[in-house]
Amino acid sequence: MEPAIKLNPGCTKWDIRQKVWDYIEANNLANFPRPVHHRIPNFKGAYAACEHVTNLEVFQNAKEVKVDPDKPLEGARLAALQARKTLLVPTPRLRTGLFNKIVPPQGATKEELRICSTSRVICVPCVSCLSIKYNDQDYPHRSILISCFSLEKIYI
Repeated sequence: MEPAIKLNPGCTKWDIRQKVWDYIEANNLANFPRPVHHRIPNFKGAYAACEHVTNLEVFQNAKEVKVDPDKPLEGARLAALQARKTLLVPTPRLRTGLFNKIVPPQGATKEELRICSTSRVICVPCVSCLSIKYNDQDYPHRSILISCFSLEKIYI
């Protein structure tokens, strides 16, 4: 199989980002917001990919899950809330606190949880945490999802 993106040896992180953004745009692989340049792309299939996080043992054993506020990770935020886990979301542009702590409301419907997982809720005041302690005792009960991406293979 021929690689979708060809990279030259010694290329920089910026070179790779530019080629990936160009490829995603040229092949119509992104959802809103567009264009994808200079952002984490909301690639087609991101929501479905996020649903697989619930199959991970570390996720199943976690009490709290940290998920970034980017649009492609909205499905992971929803999965955490539906699993009744406390959701920690970094504060966008650090307006206040380090994380926003979102606890699934008791008896919330799937639609209410979906709204809680969107940027509309993340950007409004909620419980703010200035720091999170990770010690040996707590670590097995936490899960961190940092990012996701749409590439199958990159050949250098």
